[in-house]
Amino acid sequence: MIQFDVNNIVENNISPRLRKVFTLAFFKACASPLVVSFSTFYQFYEDKKYELLFNGQVIYLEHLLNDQFDNINRGIYITDAPQQADQIVLYNENENNEETVIFNIPENEPPIVTYNYSEMLAWPDFIVNIPSSVVFNQTQLKAYVNKYKLAGKNYIINIV
Repeated sequence: MIQFDVNNIVENNISPRLRKVFTLAFFKACASPLVVSFSTFYQFYEDKKYELLFNGQVIYLEHLLNDQFDNINRGIYITDAPQQADQIVLYNENENNEETVIFNIPENEPPIVTYNYSEMLAWPDFIVNIPSSVVFNQTQLKAYVNKYKLAGKNYIINIV
């Protein structure tokens, strides 16, 4: 990107016989709002160029979160959430389906958990793991993750 040095442009466009200290100071003072606008624009440009380096891929999202919240230890990482439980359907007696057996606690079987449909929709797709030593603003962290995650993906924040 082309950068302009406004003070240099002011000095070069004034005739040599008018280049006195007071005249140069006056024209530079007149051009100072332009200098501020250019520096604001260049900073905005650099920020957007940095944002475009990242996307929803896990490695890039981890890199961004570590840059923003844990630049020294870089301990923030993302893992896949455990897969959803197998679908268990309980039938009514009048549907004449096979008998559904739920095991007792003494039989040493893992407990059966049934979920509502709304709970299944909110099941997380990935987990953002953050070390307990990292001080962060949860709203800002969620804003970064929501900006770069794929649409329709759910996540939870886990403090390790």
